[in-house]
Amino acid sequence: MSQNNDIDRQELERRILLATLSLAVRLCCRLGLPLKELVGHVRIAYLRELRQQGLSLAECAQRLEVSERTAKTLAKELRESFELPDTQHTLPTKIEFMLWRTPMSQARLHQVLRDHSHEELDEAIALLVEQQRIRLDRAPATPVYIPTQSVNSQLSPEWIKRIGGLSSLLDNLYHTIDQRFFEEAPTAEDEAPPEESSFARTLSFYVAQGKFELLQKLFWEVVVPQISAIDQDSHKAPKAWPVKLTMFWAREPQDEDEP
Repeated sequence: MSQNNDIDRQELERRILLATLSLAVRLCCRLGLPLKELVGHVRIAYLRELRQQGLSLAECAQRLEVSERTAKTLAKELRESFELPDTQHTLPTKIEFMLWRTPMSQARLHQVLRDHSHEELDEAIALLVEQQRIRLDRAPATPVYIPTQSVNSQLSPEWIKRIGGLSSLLDNLYHTIDQRFFEEAPTAEDEAPPEESSFARTLSFYVAQGKFELLQKLFWEVVVPQISAIDQDSHKAPKAWPVKLTMFWAREPQDEDEP
């Protein structure tokens, strides 16, 4: 965890929150959305997070400082308008990642992912089987699901996978922020992850016309094979932590007077 002793804790929290909110605000400006609509989406997103943490609707209403009737309305809007990427991308991807680490039976998945209903899990498992991303291994006494490949790209023009991929990216960003600013080391030394277990750097550079494919080549021919090798070696280790690595790049906006 980074040292934050040179700034008041409350001031640090406010500055981090403002920095992260700037993304949503810039998108609203880009799309021309009014503040009222942003606030409405924030309430739905807040409810969604609380529900994922296991809070009841009544507890969510208390945290949101709204009536239970309003909380039910928000839950209905969440269920009807925003659940599809979760059920068809986020949850299947989470299951697939877990199976890369350890093959599991359907019953074991139900135990580990107890925050999700059996129906949601069964639908996600069925989707993974249909897409041939996992298969049922019947060799053990208790059949287990195993992944069909070590590295799976979620790149797809389908909007559901694209929104799900964005959610995955932002989820990893949240955990990076949490670990680098807020996470306290566990009291048991053997459970404490190494300090370098989270990492964030931004590089700024120029890419010549027609050379952007070199970045793709770097990812597929260098990064992916190295990560796959690290993952395979870690399966033999007595202790290993699940890690999600996110890479993205984009052209920076150019000033009008810049050549």
